[in-house]
Amino acid sequence: MIMPFDDFSYVIAGSAKITVDSGEPINLAVGDAFYLKQGQEVLFELSDDFHVVTMLMSDDPIEV
Repeated sequence: MIMPFDDFSYVIAGSAKITVDSGEPINLAVGDAFYLKQGQEVLFELSDDFHVVTMLMSDDPIEV
């Protein structure tokens, strides 16, 4: 997926492997935090119990 927003996330359950812009995979577990920039291409492989607390940011206006 192409990230539509900047994304700061903190893993609260489960695990994941993410690959950013076809680079080396990054393994994430409980207690890890990560930041993804708007426009990056990201592949997510998530455990069934994966949960994060996320803050999405963008300079682009949105309608609510």
